[in-house]
Amino acid sequence: MLDTFSSIEVHNLKEGKFGAQGGKPKKALCCLAGFRNLVVNRISFPKRLPRGYKIDVNGEFLVYFNGRLTDANDYLRPYNLRCTHKWVGNEKSQISVIHIHSTYDNLITGPSKGNKGNIYILFSHGNNTDVGHMFFMYTRMCCFLGVNLVSYDYNGYGHSSGKPTEMNWYENEISVYKYMRDSLRIDPKHIILYGKSLGSAPACFLISKSELYPVGGLILHSPLASGLRVFFKSIIKHRFDAFDNAEFLKNCPLIPVFLLHGIADDQIPIEQAVELTCIVKESHEVVMSKRLNQNNKFHLENVPNPKVDAEHSHLNQESIEVIPRGRFSQVIQDARKINQTNQYVKTWWIEGAGHNDIERIFSADYYDHLSKFLDLYRKWLVENKGLH
Repeated sequence: MLDTFSSIEVHNLKEGKFGAQGGKPKKALCCLAGFRNLVVNRISFPKRLPRGYKIDVNGEFLVYFNGRLTDANDYLRPYNLRCTHKWVGNEKSQISVIHIHSTYDNLITGPSKGNKGNIYILFSHGNNTDVGHMFFMYTRMCCFLGVNLVSYDYNGYGHSSGKPTEMNWYENEISVYKYMRDSLRIDPKHIILYGKSLGSAPACFLISKSELYPVGGLILHSPLASGLRVFFKSIIKHRFDAFDNAEFLKNCPLIPVFLLHGIADDQIPIEQAVELTCIVKESHEVVMSKRLNQNNKFHLENVPNPKVDAEHSHLNQESIEVIPRGRFSQVIQDARKINQTNQYVKTWWIEGAGHNDIERIFSADYYDHLSKFLDLYRKWLVENKGLH
């Protein structure tokens, strides 16, 4: 999945002088932009992976099952599910989108008590795959969790047209979100974003725009904190960075968030998921402090300053104030102790799990944790009724 930097590239990055020659600002800026593109290309984009699906002349979604092309709906029929394929975007940038939903409900537009099928997962898959290769995992999620699911291929992936770029990833996520909100008429509070691996970037980007694109929850599966952090653990912030989830999540709204990561992940270190957890928790605590101030507007002098409150109200040692970012590896030495988080932030660090095997090897625990998270989401929905 991830390529490595050469020793010269590493030296130039650490010295902060990549391509800056002769003191020419414009040339230096161009080279800096070029190095940022190098960072992006090192962790993406699709290799020459055979497409995992086809679209027939009638617009039906066909997947490879036991080596043969099969109509997805023939495969889904025993599970009372249906798959609909749509093109989203314009002629220059067509995004391939699939929508898997229950045959009992032609279109479901909001959770009701006892009906799990009203929850919609907007799934952003990782690098070097497409919705065809992910189809069977999507099916299991819909069956075991009783949810509906929408997923898509980024520009240049699968049958989606256009060029794969970082910005296009974000624009693709927005386009599919608008399709769900405007065409499928799904209440935004009933959409839970799911970002797997590099797919965590478009999901976190959408969270950073929550005032425009609100959602009801976020799941980050083996996420990265940023592109550069994959290669250089000690870097906190750098102008060359890309896929900067750490920055995107600084204004995470008060929604349920679930982070899961394999402790043995050799592609994206678990420290990155821990860092994102800390950032989300701090953002939540600031929001809760502001709400407390609003609810006690006649007694503001007795309400702690939000910044001070955020330093002391963490419920475990994941606090970014207590554990400097450069020391996250020390936290992982006792990963079992960092699963206690705040009201709406839950984590699952899986001992023995790598980057791509959590759902496959730890299937029962995986769906059990997701099911509990959906219960938390329903609780949040009731508690926050009228606040959005």
